[in-house]
Amino acid sequence: MSDEIQIPVKYFVIALIIVGMIALYFFGSKITGFTIDGTSEDEARENLLNFFNTNIPDSSVEILSSSKEGNFYMFDVTIDSEAVQLYVTEDGEYMTIDLVPLK
Repeated sequence: MSDEIQIPVKYFVIALIIVGMIALYFFGSKITGFTIDGTSEDEARENLLNFFNTNIPDSSVEILSSSKEGNFYMFDVTIDSEAVQLYVTEDGEYMTIDLVPLK
């Protein structure tokens, strides 16, 4: 008689799936670009427009284009006919006018 513990295959498979899901949760955004707590580009656009409509209601704001840049969404915007680039954080909570590269 052997003193080895035998684990049924189905429990081993379930354990692998759980470990894989945990790894995907913590490291998946670096591989796939998918984040659980981030907002979509459309939501970030809507947050930006709501900010201007609420805080500067008399201004005319038009978003010309947008793109994803690292952890930010970059928007080419005209505010009262003046062109400017604005960056919105991936979570859609903050906006900045410029990013300063550290490297």
